[in-house]
Amino acid sequence: MGFTFWMELFSAILILPWSIANGEISLLMEHASSWVLLVGTSAFGGVRILTQFFFLEKTSPTTLAASNIVIQVGLTASGALIFHDPITTSLICGALITIVMSASYTYVKSIVPLRATVYSDMKNNMDGIKEENINLVHDIAK
Repeated sequence: MGFTFWMELFSAILILPWSIANGEISLLMEHASSWVLLVGTSAFGGVRILTQFFFLEKTSPTTLAASNIVIQVGLTASGALIFHDPITTSLICGALITIVMSASYTYVKSIVPLRATVYSDMKNNMDGIKEENINLVHDIAK
């Protein structure tokens, strides 16, 4: 959390003089709706980083990265629809490839280890059972 604070502080120190030199601060002062957009976007970013910290307590950084990629695809698609940007074939293909790969990662991350655990538990609990019953359970597990 401290790292995020210092990154935001240094970013503000770098961006503020740039926005003054470009005249963006004067434009911001003229329009009240721009302030609402700026504060709303900042609040959304703050909530997002907090949720990512909570997410990291429960999952791995790789899972967080995969979910962030899917979020970016969703934001790209939403932005294209809201702002009436052209939806190109490459945009659709990129989004589909990203979603399929993220779904594949989720499958491998959750389903495959679960099957291995269930199978090894079944195999380890076979003490005292006749050999033909073990082979029967083994064949069913395949």
